[in-house]
Amino acid sequence: PGLLFEDQINNSPYKETGQYIYTTNPCAEQGLPEYGSCNLASINLNHDYFNRTGNFDYNALEEVTMYMTYYLDRTGTVNKFPTVKHEQWYEENRPIGIGVMGLADMFLRYDIKYGSRTSIYELERVMETIKEASYLASERLGKLYGVPLQCQKLDRPRRNITTVSIAPTGSIAMIADCSHGIEPIFSPSFMRVDERGQKYLYKHPLADEAYFVSAVGNKQASWKEQIDLVATAQEFVDSGISKTINLPNEATVDEVKQAILYAWKSGCKGITVY
Repeated sequence: PGLLFEDQINNSPYKETGQYIYTTNPCAEQGLPEYGSCNLASINLNHDYFNRTGNFDYNALEEVTMYMTYYLDRTGTVNKFPTVKHEQWYEENRPIGIGVMGLADMFLRYDIKYGSRTSIYELERVMETIKEASYLASERLGKLYGVPLQCQKLDRPRRNITTVSIAPTGSIAMIADCSHGIEPIFSPSFMRVDERGQKYLYKHPLADEAYFVSAVGNKQASWKEQIDLVATAQEFVDSGISKTINLPNEATVDEVKQAILYAWKSGCKGITVY
């Protein structure tokens, strides 16, 4: 089941402009007012480009984020819209959504346990870097090409009303061969079946490590740890976050209730429980 918190989804830059959000797209990473649209892109945090020195390179992340801001803004300029109302709304807001994928892989690269205090700290640094770099790039774009009507009402006038959003990255994470969004590794092992019906058992190479965590299995992150990560990221995300809170099969109705209330009190815009 999924649940949106109406008060929290409206705690966004759109609130500064008097616009109201009633719902999101099915994956919940993008809440938009009527006639809204948004271009999305995701950064693979486990890419070697960010890990050339043996430590995560935040300067490289800042650089990539700024280029991505320019790219997504330009994408909106050349986009074709279905109606005049959609096009007019976009030109007044010009939202973009920069997200991440490969977070769980990045944690494993540095022997960090998903859901630990260290993982919370590192995620905070990552998302703060992305938000500040994208805002700075958007402010520069505003000076070069103009600040849209609605964006002129913001505390920090810029070219794009929103800049950060975390999508599920289902297909693109598979293409990039990295973990999805801010999800943990799904399973310590899984079975693949080829076109001949031949079965292959794949086990994650780090599955036996003490710091390995997965969405299912005997090293599953607790619902509280998962929500804490979402709440941490949400502090720096203009829009929403696509993340499934996985609970074991034996989870009770009361535990689901506790998770929902905890997510709301933690400032999450919604929660999906599986």
